[in-house]
Amino acid sequence: LVIGASGGCGLAACAIAKAFGAEEVVGVCSAKNAALVMGQGATRCVDYNDAAAMAELESGEKRFNVVYDAATASGGGEDYTAFCERVVAGPGEGRVVAINGGAVAWIKALTGLQREDRKLILTRQNGPELTQIVELLGGLPEPVIDSTYALTAEGVKEAVARQKSRRAHGKIVFVVEDGPWGS
Repeated sequence: LVIGASGGCGLAACAIAKAFGAEEVVGVCSAKNAALVMGQGATRCVDYNDAAAMAELESGEKRFNVVYDAATASGGGEDYTAFCERVVAGPGEGRVVAINGGAVAWIKALTGLQREDRKLILTRQNGPELTQIVELLGGLPEPVIDSTYALTAEGVKEAVARQKSRRAHGKIVFVVEDGPWGS
């Protein structure tokens, strides 16, 4: 289950889950983003605006081995923590992985005091790990880019506004026009 499936991290999670051979990849996103999420590997989508569909996820017999939460504490006030606990498989069978969290969650993550079945992750973008992901995906992935902005004060302001709008589909990219990297 991927919560926040239409954002950059959620889309990547769908693609990686598919590459790992997951039988079912369920994306939680708005209905208008379902086609995008399905195109990145989800086998079905649930609209988070549809209270009945979300309740069905919680009340159904199906529990998920992995719940990847890319939405909680991501800037829009969402908190899927309790929802994750209700849909993940039982102890020793399932795991919740989150990429965001409040102060207490980060303190637990950084001091090694997290529960074994709930992990807040901090990634390292190093060569060997990225090489493994590329190999798993069968080649370089084509990132989904929502929008690009100049790396200027105004561009940063616009990009942050876009991110906070909770309407970005994929990654927000900064373009460096002057400097050692070129354009």
